[in-house]
Amino acid sequence: MLCHTVPPFKKFPGNIEKCYEALLASAYIGLLGTLALENKNKDFQIHIVLIDRALTVQLKPTVEFVLTNLHDPAQISQWTRSSIFFMKAEGRNLMMEVDDASFVEKVLVIRAKLVTSDAESVKAVYKTRRLRTIVWQEMKNNEHHLELFPSPADYQRMDPRSPVKLLLEACFGGRPIPRQPIPGPRQSIMMGSVVLTSEQSKYVRALTKTNIPVIVANSSFGVGKTTMIAAALHIAIHESPGNKMHLVMTTTNAAAAAITQSYTRISGSVNVIRMISAENYDHIGPQHRTSFDFPIVWPQEFEKLLRRTDSDDQAPITEIVLDAYAHLRSVRSITLKLARRKDLRNALEAVRKPIRTIFEILVQLINPRGIIGTIPSMTNALRENGDMAQYGSHVATVQMDDASQIPIHSIIALGPLCPKARYALIGDINQPKSYTDTDLAEELRTPAVGDLLGDTSKIPCHLNISTVRGCPFAVTATSSTLFYQNRLTSVRDPKERSQILDHLDFPNSHPIQVINTAKCAAHQTSGTSIFNPSEANIALTITSRVLTKKKKPSIGILTYYKAQAGHVARGLSDTPVFIGTIDESQGQEFDLVIILTSRSKSFGSHVRTSDRNETPIGVVWPDPDYIESPERLNVAITQTRSLCLVLVNTHAAGRSELWSKFFCKIPPGAFHNDPSHLMRHLQKLR
Repeated sequence: MLCHTVPPFKKFPGNIEKCYEALLASAYIGLLGTLALENKNKDFQIHIVLIDRALTVQLKPTVEFVLTNLHDPAQISQWTRSSIFFMKAEGRNLMMEVDDASFVEKVLVIRAKLVTSDAESVKAVYKTRRLRTIVWQEMKNNEHHLELFPSPADYQRMDPRSPVKLLLEACFGGRPIPRQPIPGPRQSIMMGSVVLTSEQSKYVRALTKTNIPVIVANSSFGVGKTTMIAAALHIAIHESPGNKMHLVMTTTNAAAAAITQSYTRISGSVNVIRMISAENYDHIGPQHRTSFDFPIVWPQEFEKLLRRTDSDDQAPITEIVLDAYAHLRSVRSITLKLARRKDLRNALEAVRKPIRTIFEILVQLINPRGIIGTIPSMTNALRENGDMAQYGSHVATVQMDDASQIPIHSIIALGPLCPKARYALIGDINQPKSYTDTDLAEELRTPAVGDLLGDTSKIPCHLNISTVRGCPFAVTATSSTLFYQNRLTSVRDPKERSQILDHLDFPNSHPIQVINTAKCAAHQTSGTSIFNPSEANIALTITSRVLTKKKKPSIGILTYYKAQAGHVARGLSDTPVFIGTIDESQGQEFDLVIILTSRSKSFGSHVRTSDRNETPIGVVWPDPDYIESPERLNVAITQTRSLCLVLVNTHAAGRSELWSKFFCKIPPGAFHNDPSHLMRHLQKLR
């Protein structure tokens, strides 16, 4: 009964119960495979290591050590960049993340940063220098995803007209969703200094002025979708009944923070919360935190309640006051002697366990109408015994950002938790799809992960958001031609010149410049990844030069390979620059983007296949797919607000159809074909 080649609603027409049984069974088994592969390539040995260095990198406590095994060489494939492990320090088990792993004189050198940010853990890391300790990896505990997964009976109990059921049926061969008009004038919506385009305004009206069950907004790069989502949330909150909630879900904490900050600029009112657990809040960097984060808001509001009650002798000591105190006491030390009212002090001393949940009390205090968070955070909050478990039926709309990266199993799990909610899927069909391990079989990948945004052709409310503001004119034009069939328009001035070009003293004004690394040394392998020291050195030199400006631009160094990201990170130390793979950078924008391709051998798929066949036995060949991914090239070049520098071996890339077409869009004057001359030029500028 499993379905991966024939959509379930086509396979069992007329038997809706069997269709849902097939859909959920297929997705569940696919999810099992996905979760199992998250523990692939783990190292379950306990290693005794000497911490050679303890330093600060990118504002994070960082350690370096050599990893060795007793009986065989350490496997770099088990300690790749972003791998999580634990380190014993000062009696604590500290969670660490690998920043770089590389062989130096045939030994595996690990550089790793502390994941958490509490002061005691930070101190413990710095005290490990020149000490011996143990490090180890653990199985990723991901079984809770299975606990959240619904049964066919959960869907059978839902209304047949439930928007999530209409969405799933339309995507998997079932009934199409009836078309509905979008009312209202064509002019743009204005909210103070925020002016939406006519395309954005149409989306906002579709969400807030209609009952359309599912809306799809195909939003390309740089169109201001963060502002659009925040504006739609603001209007939905103010134009719906007071007991209705409106959710915004994202795939990353960075995106959730950006939407939260955009909303506060538009609204200015405190009626939204960014839902995030205390543990996850501790793990994210300060740049992704907001003053509306749940672990910050609820203690502040509870303390305000206690202070108000204590300052007013006539204020009743309600059960909400007592519950608020009980929750506060569970996370921090509170001195009751500071209470002015004796009756309040006596009542609080008698408190044992709270009756109401934290969120339930918060609803009574500030009535948050908009909730923003990642899909896992929101799903956990809505599930049984979650913070928002009682409020699922109050959810009126769910806006889902970066919908191209959302796996099908996430939608299925969410559906019964907010059964009345209307859905809006916002994303770019020309950007990378949801990540799946290459070892996951196709028959498992399709029903569990699928291509949510690509499967929405039967959803009639399909809006195109194609007016680009964020990227330079020529970047938009290049991407529009290569990836969007010339459908994009730019509001930027075609004659605009990046100030960064002036700082680098590059004569050509084109916002995409190609630095040809054909004369540089060959790339090196690192497990299944590759890195290129010569290319990294050029990127570091450019970054160093640009950061000498008084007004420092934001810089993103985007790599195709994890090993190259780690290699570059070693050279930048504490410099405030984003370094990561293209996939890790999605949803962010930078004034200057530096793209590192790293490969010195042919990009052409057919040539790489022959190279792979000639590779000696025992040598692992790097993954050949990403370098020719149109979606990744599109993401990489369009994350710039001002200038994009592409470091690439044009000879190696020339046999790739994708890269050949890309080079044709760049004027000859924007190519720098002599890296040695370029380096001398940059060094003279200092």
